[in-house]
Amino acid sequence: MHGTFAEATVIDANAVAKLPDDVAFATAAAATTAAMTALQSLRDIGGLSSGGRVLVVGAAGGVGTLAVAIAKRLGAHVTAICNARTAEMVSKLGADVVLDRSAGDPYASGGPYDVIFDTPGVCTLGQVSAVLAADGTLVTTMPTMAFAAAKLATLLSRRSVGFVNVKSKRADLALVGGWLADGMPVAIEARFPVRDGAKAIAALTTGGRTGRIIVDVAGGW
Repeated sequence: MHGTFAEATVIDANAVAKLPDDVAFATAAAATTAAMTALQSLRDIGGLSSGGRVLVVGAAGGVGTLAVAIAKRLGAHVTAICNARTAEMVSKLGADVVLDRSAGDPYASGGPYDVIFDTPGVCTLGQVSAVLAADGTLVTTMPTMAFAAAKLATLLSRRSVGFVNVKSKRADLALVGGWLADGMPVAIEARFPVRDGAKAIAALTTGGRTGRIIVDVAGGW
C-alpha cells in the first residue's frame, strides 16, 4: 500500500477495520498483509474448510507462518515444509506435521492434500502432482511461466491452480483481528525505527528469515 512508511495515509473506509483494543499495533502491522494473503489463498482460492488437508510450502516465512496458524483456525490438518532450524517454531504455530525440506523430497509421499499453498512461488504442478488430491488446488503467490503452464495443464482436469491477488476487505480484516485478539501467533523477526527503513528493506531480502520485519513510525524520522 502507498504510504506504508508514513505517519498518516488515506485509504478507502471499506478497506479497513477497527483494531481490537488488546492487539498491539506492531502485531497488527506484522500480521495484516501476510494474514490476508494466507486467508484469501487458502479459503477463497483453495476452498479450504474444516476437515481439509493443506500443505504449506515455506512455512517459516512471513506468509507461511500465518498460513499455518490460519489453516488451523479454518479447521484443517496442516503439513508444513521448512528447514530443520525452524521446525520447532513452525510446530508451535500449530502444524500437525513438519517436514524438513533438506531431509529428502517433501513431495515424495504424504497427502493427498486438498490445497498446496506455495508461499515462495517455487513449486511446479509436476513436482507436487503425486501428493495433490485429484480435485485439489495449487495456490501460489507468484505467477511464473510454470504457473501459466500449470493453468493450461489443468483446463481439462478436476485439479486447479490459482494465484492470489490479495485485497483489503473489512470483513477479512475483522476476522483476522479477532483471531489476533484470541491469541493467534505472529512471528516477528526484527523491528526497525523508520529512520532505518533501508535496513529493514535489506532485511526483507535476506534468506532464512523466520517471521515478519516491522518498521516503527512512532516518533517520525
